Amino acid sequence: MGILHARASLVRPAGARRELCVPADPPGPGGPHGVALGGRPDQYRDTGARPPAACSGGRSAGSPLPEDRGQADGRERSRGTPRLSGAAGVPGRDAESGACGVTPEVSIVIPAFNEALRLPDTLDRVEHYVGTAGVPTEVIVVDDGSRDNTAEVVRERGGRWPQLRLVAAERNRGKGAAVQLGMATARGRYRVFSDADLSVPIDDLEKLLKPLRAGAGVAIASRGLRDSQVEVHQPWYRETMGKIFNRLVRIFVLGGVHDTQCGFKAFSAEVADRVFPALQTRGFGFDVEVLYRAQQAGYAIVEVPTRWVNSPQSRVHPIRHSAAMFLELLAIPGRVRKHPTPGASSEHRRASA
Repeated sequence: MGILHARASLVRPAGARRELCVPADPPGPGGPHGVALGGRPDQYRDTGARPPAACSGGRSAGSPLPEDRGQADGRERSRGTPRLSGAAGVPGRDAESGACGVTPEVSIVIPAFNEALRLPDTLDRVEHYVGTAGVPTEVIVVDDGSRDNTAEVVRERGGRWPQLRLVAAERNRGKGAAVQLGMATARGRYRVFSDADLSVPIDDLEKLLKPLRAGAGVAIASRGLRDSQVEVHQPWYRETMGKIFNRLVRIFVLGGVHDTQCGFKAFSAEVADRVFPALQTRGFGFDVEVLYRAQQAGYAIVEVPTRWVNSPQSRVHPIRHSAAMFLELLAIPGRVRKHPTPGASSEHRRASA
């Protein structure tokens, strides 16, 4: 298909599904955090420093809420994607004007739960990358109900970095819910999520953007390819459990993907707008559902070799979360059948051929 650089791995899409409406009120089995899908629409707020129009896509006061953009193709917005309030450019806060109205090329979403100590270094590295990449970029940190000073760290940095903004959840709902919320507010042509520990260096982002610019729908960093470099390994028991989980993923859900759990993935705007509103898995196993939905909808998934440096402060409990992720894994095909994802556009289908 001409979209891959050296030794990247392509996962062909499964048969396409016809375009269907996202259910208005899907049921929400809890993820590892035991949190159901539902929730009050006022549980989330978009707060902290807001980029000017040049960074945020040029929304003015009174513009539709970010997650409402999916209605343009006839789909209902799922109530599972929380509504936002209190942001500049969104009803609920005094408007902050912006002039040039340039939509960001790239949106980087960073889910964060009790990351006040780690975020300063992470944001230093991301800000340096954004400043040198030469691509209009917005950075969205989603505070998933942290009990520490995560939100304050982002607000302080946002006061001098206009491309950075904070989206804060009133309570912790899980990593999948945090990424979904960030994607609902993202405006970039390409939308990326990265773990807060930057186990995959942010400098590897261009490796993911290259296949997307050539027409792919999804590009993911993979530790399972021959050219990948694992510079600092996880403890042996976590690596073993990860290999077992990935094997189960290939058997039960998603054949052909070497590494579903590496926390560095990129999507075209079309894929993000179609896949994330329908997401049902709220915990650490959400990656599998995202990729499965994309594949079933007809999008190609490109795996890209990457560098990996394990973070010793990982919040994944090797037994509790692994058991929860396995139960989520078994539920994913049924969830997708019950709440299908709209099929890929003809342009993406041509790119996947």
